[in-house]
Amino acid sequence: MLLEKILQSQGFGSRKYCQQLIKNGSVIIDGEVVSDLKKQFSPENFEFSVFGQNYQYREKFILL
Repeated sequence: MLLEKILQSQGFGSRKYCQQLIKNGSVIIDGEVVSDLKKQFSPENFEFSVFGQNYQYREKFILL
């Protein structure tokens, strides 16, 4: 799954905004900044950081 789709599914905003987060170096996975928009990730047990805040992928995410 593309990182932008993972971020969008977790409530980080539109696909375009999520692409900008990635391009700007705001997303960290396994201690490394990710800037490749085409890189695929498996969402199972997926952990990532946005603006220094850690998150874990949740299949069903409800933002209240």
